[in-house]
Amino acid sequence: SLENTRQLPKEIQARQLPFQEIICTETQYIRQIGLLIAHYLRPLQNELEGIISTMDIKTIFCNIEDIFKVSKKLLQALQEEEKKEPEMQNIGSLFISFKRDFGVYPPYCTSQST
Repeated sequence: SLENTRQLPKEIQARQLPFQEIICTETQYIRQIGLLIAHYLRPLQNELEGIISTMDIKTIFCNIEDIFKVSKKLLQALQEEEKKEPEMQNIGSLFISFKRDFGVYPPYCTSQST
């Protein structure tokens, strides 16, 4: 709560707001990717199959499902970290532990720039 945050050392207080912002942003990101997959990718792969080529689908969506999985996993880890006492949270280490998982982004970013 806000009252409890005020009792924390200033250094820890200073990172609580950005931490909450990361969780909020990641939650919205997952929701948006989920909608993209459910309302565009899945229909194009199933009932709307043939409207655009498989190659075009791959070009447009690339590995968005892998990104969705990594983002969900990251959000779960962030939410677990959030449950800890603020003094015990180690957000930097959490992100470092996702270094390999974040490897799903370069293929997507590369495909979007072409």
